[in-house]
Amino acid sequence: MTNRIGRVVDETARLLNRDTSSTGSDDEVSSQFSSSSSIDGSSRVTIYGTQVKSDDEEQYEPEAVTSEPSHPVYSNSFIARVVAALLVASADGSLVIATHAIIASEFNDLENSSWLFISFLLAGAATQSLYGKLSDIYGRKSVLLVSYALFAIGSALIGAGQSMWQIIVGRVISGSGGAGLMSLAAVIITDLAPLRDVASWQSYLNVVATVGRSLGGPVGGFLADTIGWRWSFFGQAPIFLLAMIVCGMVLPNLTTGQDRNDAGVKKSRLARIDFLGATFLGSGILFILLPLRIAGEKVPWTSPIVPSLFALGAVLLTLFVITEARWAKEPIFPMRLLRNREVVFSYLIMVCQTAAQLGMMVSVPLYFQVTQRSSSTIAGAHLMPAVIGNTIGGLITGAWIRSGFGTGISLNAVFVALQAAINPMDKAVAASGLYLSIPIGSILGMAASNAIIQGVMPVDLASRLRDLGIEATEAERIIKQATARLDYLDEIPEQISTAVVQAYVHSLEYSHGVSLFCAVLATAAALLMRNRKLTR
Repeated sequence: MTNRIGRVVDETARLLNRDTSSTGSDDEVSSQFSSSSSIDGSSRVTIYGTQVKSDDEEQYEPEAVTSEPSHPVYSNSFIARVVAALLVASADGSLVIATHAIIASEFNDLENSSWLFISFLLAGAATQSLYGKLSDIYGRKSVLLVSYALFAIGSALIGAGQSMWQIIVGRVISGSGGAGLMSLAAVIITDLAPLRDVASWQSYLNVVATVGRSLGGPVGGFLADTIGWRWSFFGQAPIFLLAMIVCGMVLPNLTTGQDRNDAGVKKSRLARIDFLGATFLGSGILFILLPLRIAGEKVPWTSPIVPSLFALGAVLLTLFVITEARWAKEPIFPMRLLRNREVVFSYLIMVCQTAAQLGMMVSVPLYFQVTQRSSSTIAGAHLMPAVIGNTIGGLITGAWIRSGFGTGISLNAVFVALQAAINPMDKAVAASGLYLSIPIGSILGMAASNAIIQGVMPVDLASRLRDLGIEATEAERIIKQATARLDYLDEIPEQISTAVVQAYVHSLEYSHGVSLFCAVLATAAALLMRNRKLTR
C-alpha cells in the first residue's frame, strides 16, 4: 500500500512540474490529478498522496501519508508580480475610503460617495461564489487571469470616469475581479504545496494584504493632494497587466480530476456552469446585503423597501438551495458541504471575525474624531495596533499550524482547518464560500455598528438636551445637524457640544457590543471544531 501511494505521489509531482503550455487538451491538464478504482468499484482520486472517495461524504478523513511530493519552484519575478498585484488590490479598499469624499465632491455628489466602496463589496459578494467552480472547469490560471483583467479594466474606467455613476460602474467591475484574487491565490497554494505548508504561505499573503490595506489610505491621500486622485487608479492597471503576462507565462493551468467524460461523452465546459444557481445565489446575496447598507442612510429602517428587499433575497436564496439540491448537474456550491460541521463552523468563524473587526474599525476612528476632534488621518492611525496585531498573529499562526496543529480563529487557521476537513476535489468551491464570508461579515459588521450608533445616539442626545431645558423644536434641529456632520461640534456652545459628545460615546459603547458578541460567537465555533494533525 505504501509503495503504491509513493508511486502515485511521484507521478503527481512529475506531472505538476510539467510545462502545461505544451499540453493542448483538457484531458492532459486534468491528468495532473491521478485517479484509480477501489475494489468496490467506487472511483477514487489521489491528490498529494491522499485518497478520497468521490461519493458524497459528510465528513472527510485524510489518510496519513509519510512521503511528500516535490513542487514547482517559481521565479522571483513571478512571485514578485503576484505579490505586487495582491498588494495593490488590498490597498485599493483603504485608498477609496481615504479619497471617496474628494472623488464625489468633484462631481457634486457627496451624498453618494459611500457607493464607491459599497458597490465594490456588493459586486465581490455577488460574484465570489463563481470563482471556485469556474477554476475547476477552466483551470486556476485562466480564471485568475480574468480576475486580473477585470480589476485592471475597472481601475482604468474609474480613472477615466466623467460622472459619478461611470466611476461606480468601474468599481463594480473592479469588485468582480477583486473577489477572485485572494481566494484563487489561496487555492493555487493548496494545489502546489502540501497542506502543512499552506498556513505559512497563507500568512505571507495575509501580511501582504495587511500592508496593502495600511498603505492604501496614506498613499491615496498623498496622490490625491499632489497629482490627482485619477492617477491612483490609472496606476493600478499596468501592475495588473504585468501580473497577467507573468502569470500566463509561468503558472500551470491546474484543474481538478472532475474535468472528465460523462457517460463516455465529453461535456461542453460552458454547459457545466450552473448559470441558474449562480444567478439565484448572486442576486440573493445582493438583495440581502443591500438593505443593510441603505437602511438608516438612504431610507429609514421603517421603510417598506427594507423588508421587501430582505424577503426577495430570502426567496432567491431558497430557490438557489432548491436548484443546487435537485436540478444542478454540477452545483456551483454543493449543498453536501454544509453537512460537514467543519465547513459550517469555518464559515461562521469568518463571518463573525470579519464583522467584529469591521464593527471596531467603524467605531474607533469616530470615537477619536468626536472626543478629541482628531483629523481623519490621526483617527485612522489609531487602527494601526489592530493592523500590526493582525500581521503578527498571522505569522505566528502560520508557524504554529506548520508544527502540526490544525484549528484556530485567524484566517490562516480557518482556511487550513477547512481544507483539512473536506474532499480535496471540493477545495476551490469551499474556499470561495470561505472568502464570500468576508464581504458578508464586513457589511454585517458595518451595518450593525452604524445602525446602533444611529439608533442610540439621537435618543440619548434628545434626553440630554431635554435635561438642559432646550425646546423640542430646537433639540430636533441640533440632533439633525449633529448626526449629519462632525464639524457641527465646533459651531455650538460648549454645554451643548458636551452633550453631543457624551451621546456619541454612549452609542459607541453599545456598538462595541456588536464586536464583542461576534468575537465570542467566533470563539465558541472555533472551540467546537475538531483539532487535526496535518499529515499531507
